[in-house]
Amino acid sequence: MALTPTETSLCNKLLGDYAGLISPVKGAQSGIINQRNAMMSSLGGMSYSAPSTLADKINMFKNAVGLGLPNPNDLNSLKNMLTQCDYFKQFGPTAAIAGLMQSSLGNISTLINNFSESTPEFGASSIAGLLNQALSSLIPGGAGLSDILKSANLLLNCLSSTCAAGDPSYIGGLDYIDDDLNNMTTSMGLIDNPASPNFGQMDYGAIYDTVGMSPSQRLAISSVTDTIDEQRLRAKTSIDSSIAAVKLQIGGLF
Repeated sequence: MALTPTETSLCNKLLGDYAGLISPVKGAQSGIINQRNAMMSSLGGMSYSAPSTLADKINMFKNAVGLGLPNPNDLNSLKNMLTQCDYFKQFGPTAAIAGLMQSSLGNISTLINNFSESTPEFGASSIAGLLNQALSSLIPGGAGLSDILKSANLLLNCLSSTCAAGDPSYIGGLDYIDDDLNNMTTSMGLIDNPASPNFGQMDYGAIYDTVGMSPSQRLAISSVTDTIDEQRLRAKTSIDSSIAAVKLQIGGLF
């Protein structure tokens, strides 16, 4: 069935939207490729820590991160800082806590670098953490590159099922977008199956296969990578909880 004028206008919008939608992915593409290559280079020939040593280092890293995060149950410390430091007074309690996000992430990055000096798994996993942060936008909030790729795939599906099905003139645009998405996901080494819940995420299995890692080596890297991701999320949760606690105390403690 031929498209109605309204359908045609919406199909034209899909074609027009694609370039702007996918632009952030294209802008980050070379950086993602470079980081992926850097991770593979780091993993190649790496000497791995003993499992017990790595477990101790992971726990030490978690503890060190915790020492640099605000405690939502300790608002007296915030009050003391606001009272004693004129610099913080200009922001107010809520803004002061909200402003901790970047410094907390910076502290985590510094700790990762410090641990990498004696524990090589942290060096390789730090690259994976940066890749995950860019693709999933773990910190700060907002749409990550994987979410954009998922939206682009939905756009592609709509072009196929409605626009091209009703008007063959859209086939050229459909093919271009399909090829463009495939080329991007392939070049960046991402999971390219739209049916997978991990579509648009880094295909670490392919990286591990290429480098020739053993199951225990894969577990070591994935454990540290997961820990790094968890600690970044922990920082956000700690700050969000502290902001919520401050808001409850406005007019009381503050």
